[in-house]
Amino acid sequence: MKLKITRSKQRALRRKKEYIKTFPERMRYRRLRLKRSLLLSLLRTLESPKRLILSLGGITAVSAGAVAIALFIIGSQYLAVSFNDKVIGYVKDEAEYNAVLEQAKQSISREYGDAEVVLEADVQLRREFIPVKDDVTPLVDEDVKGILEETSSVLANAWFVRVDDNVRVKVATEDDAKALTEAIEARFAPADPKAEKAFFEKIDYEAAQTRISELKTVDEAVEVLLSGGVQQELYTVQEGDTAWDVGQAQGLSQEQLAEANPGLDLESLYPGDELKLKVITPFVHYQTKGIEEGFEPIPFEVIEEKAGTLYEGQSRTKTEGVQGERYVTRDVTRVNGEVTEAAELASSVTKEPSAKVVQIGTKKRYGATGRLGRPLNSYTLTQAYRGGGHSGLDMAAPTGTPIYAADGGIVSFAGSSGSYGNYITINHGNGMTTSYGHCNSINVRSGQTVAKGQQIGTVGSTGRSTGPHLHFEVTVGGSYVNPANYI
Repeated sequence: MKLKITRSKQRALRRKKEYIKTFPERMRYRRLRLKRSLLLSLLRTLESPKRLILSLGGITAVSAGAVAIALFIIGSQYLAVSFNDKVIGYVKDEAEYNAVLEQAKQSISREYGDAEVVLEADVQLRREFIPVKDDVTPLVDEDVKGILEETSSVLANAWFVRVDDNVRVKVATEDDAKALTEAIEARFAPADPKAEKAFFEKIDYEAAQTRISELKTVDEAVEVLLSGGVQQELYTVQEGDTAWDVGQAQGLSQEQLAEANPGLDLESLYPGDELKLKVITPFVHYQTKGIEEGFEPIPFEVIEEKAGTLYEGQSRTKTEGVQGERYVTRDVTRVNGEVTEAAELASSVTKEPSAKVVQIGTKKRYGATGRLGRPLNSYTLTQAYRGGGHSGLDMAAPTGTPIYAADGGIVSFAGSSGSYGNYITINHGNGMTTSYGHCNSINVRSGQTVAKGQQIGTVGSTGRSTGPHLHFEVTVGGSYVNPANYI
């Protein structure tokens, strides 16, 4: 007997089979929903992980491992920006990268006279997944600018200035290139509106790309063209300097100094004059030829007259000199501002000069000058100063050779003094004395005032001596010093 199944029971049974058939799928679906819920809860509580409590099916659990897994699983997609295989930052998309790069290029362009910047660097954009646990370094324009400049990866659409077909400078714009010749013409503009003007060289320019670091401003480019790329050095003449002294100190010959200073008379240097120390060969020569006129000084004459009221070595201005003046017209040729030719066309004196009168002393000086002279005109040094071992200089000379006072002063001793033989000491004041030993004869007496260079005795070999010579000593403040440092 067959069991009769009603239609309602059939429908229930079918639903049950379908439910059982899809049960694994239903469980998988539930597990995925639970994972999603778990991860969302983790994300909402990352700032306070200690309070992270997951409630699942009535069971409460805290899982540090689950948190760690979530931190690795949850993240975002970024574009890693690399220059020459080195990652320097991250952006969300190419639009953000292009915006940052444009800011960096504009910043560089402003520094180089608004030059048109071209990027040459090897740039790579690579998509990366960055977990939420990792810090993301954003790409900023200053970092990009620094990398580009450090790696010389920036080119500029520039203008090359050529002089006789040789590239000499590079500038940012065509206007800058045109401005170079205008700036040189303005610098050396002649006063004569009818003057002839011309560049010796052919100057032109063309568009080309170059490293942006090689660009020059207009002012910098003008200096390069006029200096030949050589940095000039100047020396300011000091009191007592001569061209020979300066040349020796700087390692320059007189010919080199003259070539570096074509408009300066090296025989008549004055304190404050500036000497150029390098020979400049400009890339560009700008010549002007025209009439120049104006006032110029007439130097005064210096007249010396003897004055018996002044000591030797002294001088005094009796009458100050006054420069004269004249008005001169010349036909002048200049190259880069320096006069190369000048022909005087006319002149007229507008003021006569007045001579300067200087009185020169002739009176013998019997006091100390503070500067010691040599006691012998000619001698052979046979023994040097050795402090306590030998307190002076031994100067060999024939017997009878004149001995002169090294400076003016008062004779404090003149006579025989043991091993020194005939001995003379002169007090020069200010704590300084000089002594002369082994004299053959003494021509002065104690207390006598003597002048510098006055004969006081003759060379001999008195006292303890091995031959005719002068033993010469100097004391300062009561202590022996090396005479060689004073004469």
